[in-house]
Amino acid sequence: MMDNNDRNEKYIDSNDMKKKDFIAPASLSVLSYVNSRKSEINEFLKAITTKKSNTRAFQSLPRYLRRRTMSHNVYRLPVHLRKRAQNEIEKSAQTNKSEGGKLLREKTVVRKAKRRPAYLLRDYERRQNTFKWLETHIWHAKRMKMLNIWGHKIAKSINGKGVRSTFRASSHLCTLYDCSYYQCIEISGLESTIIDFFSTITDPNSIPISNKSYLAGSREGTIDIYYIDRFPFHFICPAKFLWKQNNNNNNNNNNNNNNNNNNNNNNNNNNERKIWIWVHPAALNEITYIFEKSANQYKLIINNLEQQLQRFELTGSKSHSILNSILYLNQQQQQQNNENKDQLESEQVWSLLNTLRTPATLPRGTVISLRVHDPRLVCRIPEEVALQVRSIAKPNINKDQDTTKIHHSINQIIVNWNSICKQVAVSDLWDQEKRSSMSKNIEPNHKVNERRKKIKDLNNQKNTFINKVGSSGDNDQIIPSTPTIMLIQRDGGLTRGYGSGWDIIVPGGWGLAFWVPLIYAGAWSIGLEDRDRMLLEQGLPSFPRDYPDSKSSDTYYDMTTVSLEQKFKRTPPSKRINYLKNSVFFPFRPCWSWILKYNKNEILNFSQSLPSSQEQNNNNNNNNNNNNNNNNNNNNNNNNNNNNNNNNNNNNNNNNNNNNNNNNNNNNNNNNNNTNTNKKSNQDQEEHKSKKLKNIIGTGGEIILSPQPFFVYRGKLALSLLDPSNYPIMKNNINIPFNQETINVANDRGLVRVSIKMFNRGKPVPNSLIYEPLESDIQLLANKYYKRDYKPIELITPKLTKKNIPTTTEQLYKFYNEMTRKPIGYVTNGEQSLVRGFGSGVGFCSAVDFVRLHNLSTEKNYSPKGFAFIQNPKSKTLYPIILTIQP
Repeated sequence: MMDNNDRNEKYIDSNDMKKKDFIAPASLSVLSYVNSRKSEINEFLKAITTKKSNTRAFQSLPRYLRRRTMSHNVYRLPVHLRKRAQNEIEKSAQTNKSEGGKLLREKTVVRKAKRRPAYLLRDYERRQNTFKWLETHIWHAKRMKMLNIWGHKIAKSINGKGVRSTFRASSHLCTLYDCSYYQCIEISGLESTIIDFFSTITDPNSIPISNKSYLAGSREGTIDIYYIDRFPFHFICPAKFLWKQNNNNNNNNNNNNNNNNNNNNNNNNNNERKIWIWVHPAALNEITYIFEKSANQYKLIINNLEQQLQRFELTGSKSHSILNSILYLNQQQQQQNNENKDQLESEQVWSLLNTLRTPATLPRGTVISLRVHDPRLVCRIPEEVALQVRSIAKPNINKDQDTTKIHHSINQIIVNWNSICKQVAVSDLWDQEKRSSMSKNIEPNHKVNERRKKIKDLNNQKNTFINKVGSSGDNDQIIPSTPTIMLIQRDGGLTRGYGSGWDIIVPGGWGLAFWVPLIYAGAWSIGLEDRDRMLLEQGLPSFPRDYPDSKSSDTYYDMTTVSLEQKFKRTPPSKRINYLKNSVFFPFRPCWSWILKYNKNEILNFSQSLPSSQEQNNNNNNNNNNNNNNNNNNNNNNNNNNNNNNNNNNNNNNNNNNNNNNNNNNNNNNNNNNTNTNKKSNQDQEEHKSKKLKNIIGTGGEIILSPQPFFVYRGKLALSLLDPSNYPIMKNNINIPFNQETINVANDRGLVRVSIKMFNRGKPVPNSLIYEPLESDIQLLANKYYKRDYKPIELITPKLTKKNIPTTTEQLYKFYNEMTRKPIGYVTNGEQSLVRGFGSGVGFCSAVDFVRLHNLSTEKNYSPKGFAFIQNPKSKTLYPIILTIQP
């Protein structure tokens, strides 16, 4: 008998025999093979094309899902059946001849429905009278909580997304924020006068706007703006600036290397230049007043570019790839402008940066200008949205790279950016006419959706991107619909690259056209609270909350205090927090007068300025006496000469007195001109004294120009407190003098910005008090076992009753002196940091107390330096923290 193994072997042998008998043909005739299989192919095609049943698309659904309107309304069907139902309706409409080739009669549109868009537009315009809407307002209003602040409707926070999901998007993906409410002010004039003007309103120790990297126009910088010659007092706001890059920068830079350096520098300083200043709307009125006041003196022209430019912030490691997915360059414009072979064009640089992983590796503030196609034509949209708007999900396009031979790598471009990429920031957005033509030449969405179906190649089909503009007998002008945008690299506050990304500037009217493709590409939209939380993770201040020496901060805290007090009064008395029991007298906003120990109603007087030396005082007094004597002589002897220059000497005036009346009559014209100019200058001074705006930028009114009675140490001035080798520059133009010997000594009116790190557990809360440590607390730090787990302690304060509750400033100062542990500052913002893994925040301390705390740590040699405590307003518990100065 045969075993199973033998049977298997026999079976395998038979198969092998069949394979060996098969012989593949040497060649195959296609025609003969298709003819032999012709009948089978016809049967296959017939089975596909012929309908086996007469059921409609909606009849394929179960009966409990069918609706009567599905027979004529495609959108009642599920998504996977809409295309089939649409084809059935179109096919039946062509075959049905009884109703004029249409399946159903068109509905007669009611007159009310026709006028509905006009009614909506009128209502939208009415609702924008008090608070302005951004271009993306309607998109945000459907998805976010809105906030009325700074004269605009701004998105506060998004619905349905938590804090951690937004943080993951900002670190690993990409977030998108609309900061178009920032005001862009264009200043034009001579380069030297613009530099001289900004030297009077900026920190003399910071990097000036005349720096070579900024002056070339290839990078964007940041400055802190003060009132004219009042540094470090009277801070207004931080701002971003960008010089206009000229096409002839290359020639000027090459000529500077020759022997005629002085001549070239003089010519460059006399050139007409433009600069953009991006300012927060909370400080717009004060900035306007300063620019107006100095415009005549420095011969500057100020223009407001409100609603002419839109600005978005993209943050995250995927921001570069998302931008690259929606930006399709105009290669034809590149070929026309590519004349200098030594320098790379912006389109060439962007195509070479295609594989860049993160924008954090690029130089800080790098500017790239690009001429791109309409992103609505090339972006990928969800299939559900494509079916609703009768478009396609992804158009059939070819994204060709630049065909020019460029032997550069990404590393070479980044290292040699200043020498190779000098012309990448030249943009058409600086031209008023081109900018307005871009804003007007925007196609509606329904035309864009129709064009998406037909487009195949962007660069070859010229007619698809050309529109004819003109009506009412005007000549038709062919204007391309390719907008010019500007990309600005933004560096993060951490060394790991968190917070870095791109700022995209688009012309007005194109905001929503770029916003929606960015959302479809994968960007997460965020609100104002999410952005402030991202700045806190980076350790950066947020304007105006974290700038207590500005007037905008006062108005911000006034607004938040009202809402917090209303919420406090709404709660029942049994559920309220007893702040007085916790010795918290200012629970809703920080009181800097209590920390710095000065009168809250005190106002600094800047009208009487003290010079830096007595010699200047004597010289000024002598000059004033001579001028007064000259004017008296002229008034007594010559009635025709009413106004003379203050720089004339006594000898010249005596000679003028002895002259004849004929000479006086000949000089009447000159004197009249001088009197007119003097009258104009006096009128200007009176207008500025009355603190009225001229409506250059907006509807202006009275501005309270009284500054805060304190200031904040920033930059090199803050570092000089702890390191005497850092010798800052001061402007001695106020009645609180800074002597050269006491520059490095902390001022009683000074605040220092500090970063807060929790020692063990807990998190800082806004408006928390910062307390200095006692000697007993410092002794506990010497115990290494106690130092590992430094437990919170309870605040001990004098007992408060209804009779001795401090209500006046004198009583508060008396209570302050009686406290054994004294407060030295406030926390403006704090939260649990997801980047660091512990609680962190931003606060401000008294400069005198902080320097004393730093010196105490060096004297007693304990660590960590900056050891202190914070108190949550809701409890009397003190948590240990570590304070670090932030310049």
